[in-house]
Amino acid sequence: MLQDLSVSSMISEELTTFSDQVIAVTVPPFDAILTNRINKVKMYSAFLANAINRDKKSEFTPLLAKRDNERDNAFRSFNFAVLSAVFNNNPEINTAGKKIQEVIKRHDPSLYRLGYVAQTAEMKSLKLELDKSPEAIEAANVKSQYDSMKDSMVAFDLVNKQKTEAESGEKAPGIGASKKQLSRYIILLFKQIQILEEDEEEGIETLVKNYNKVINSTMALVKARKTRDDNKSDDDEDTPNSDAEESKE
Repeated sequence: MLQDLSVSSMISEELTTFSDQVIAVTVPPFDAILTNRINKVKMYSAFLANAINRDKKSEFTPLLAKRDNERDNAFRSFNFAVLSAVFNNNPEINTAGKKIQEVIKRHDPSLYRLGYVAQTAEMKSLKLELDKSPEAIEAANVKSQYDSMKDSMVAFDLVNKQKTEAESGEKAPGIGASKKQLSRYIILLFKQIQILEEDEEEGIETLVKNYNKVINSTMALVKARKTRDDNKSDDDEDTPNSDAEESKE
C-alpha cells in the first residue's frame, strides 16, 4: 500500500527531485506498463526544472525579492504600530487601534509569509477595507506606517508587472503551470499504481516498496524544511526589526 503523499506541500525543487526519483525506481515490467504516465511526469518535471532555471536567471527575480522583502517589512511595521496603539492608555488611540487590529486579523497578521500571488491578493483586500476607515488610521497615529505599506505594495506591483510583460512572449510553461501539471500527473500515476495493487498485479509489491522509500524520504525532508521555515518565522516575529529574507515561491 502506498504511503500518504502531499505534493501540494512540496516546493518546486522538491517536486522535481521527487519526480526524478520516482522515475528512477520504476522497475520492469512496470516501466513499460506505466509508459504514458511516466512520460508525462518526465515531461513536466523537465518543464518545471527549466522554468526554475529561467526564473533564477531572470533579471527581475532578485529585484522582485527585494521589493517583496520591503513590502513584508512595511506591513509588519504597520502591524506593530497598530499593536502599540492597542496598548496605548489614551482611550481614543486605544479604540482606533483595536478597530484596525480586527481588520488585520480578518486578513491574516502573518500574510507576509504567503507566496507572492496570495500575499498580493490579501494585502489589496486589506487595503480596500482599511481605506474605508481613514479616521481610525489617523486616530491611532499609524498613518505614516500605513502610507509606507501602500507605497511598498505599489513598488512590488510595478516590478511584478514588468516581469510579467517581459516574460509574456515565452512559450515554455512557467513555474506555476508546470508545477500544477506535474503534481496532477504524479497523482494520476499513483492512482494507477493503486489500481494495479487492487488487481494484484504480479511484482507490484516491489514497485510499491520502492515508491514508499522515495515518498517517506521526501516527506521527511519536506517536514524538516517546514520546521526550519516555521522557526525562522517565529524568530522574525520576536525581532520586529529583523531584515531576514522570507522564503517564498
